Amino acid sequence: MLFHSETDSLYVDLFEQKFSFLFHIISSVPLTTFMLIVKLPQFMRGNILSY
Repeated sequence: MLFHSETDSLYVDLFEQKFSFLFHIISSVPLTTFMLIVKLPQFMRGNILSY
């Protein structure tokens, strides 16, 4: 049982490291850039449909 809990804590540590890394990337990228990336496919699809 002790080994199981240690393994769980190891997975939790890995998850926290990955989550903090993701959060760092998300916070370092400006929100406007994120909105552009999200809106660009919709915008291009709209242009193709309008032609």
